[in-house]
Amino acid sequence: MADDGIALFVADAGLQRIHHPYDGGADVILADPAERDRLRERHVPWLSAHPGGF
Repeated sequence: MADDGIALFVADAGLQRIHHPYDGGADVILADPAERDRLRERHVPWLSAHPGGF
């Protein structure tokens, strides 16, 4: 929670991939758009149904 004042980031050794979980979701930063697209295709049920992807 933001109120706790603690942020958690999980990254690979080269900081090419970063996972930032938080209440209600997570941010995932990947090495390139192709990797992003592959991850998105594997996890379609987890994505927002909002047309803008919010």
